[in-house]
Amino acid sequence: MSSAVEIAAGAAVEIVLIGIAGGILYRVWGKFLPTPKRLLVPPFHSGVILLGGKAERLVGPGAYWIS
Repeated sequence: MSSAVEIAAGAAVEIVLIGIAGGILYRVWGKFLPTPKRLLVPPFHSGVILLGGKAERLVGPGAYWIS
């Protein structure tokens, strides 16, 4: 019979492995299908979002998801 510590350790290992597998799947998915990208604009800078070579909008500092 397993102790509570062994069961908790096994669950922790499974959670870590599931997280790693999820990260790998996300990276592979992004190579073949369009996925949103995160754009970070530093303070005191501006960013231009381009779609198809045309400027769509001007953004200020902060984090943005670009699809």
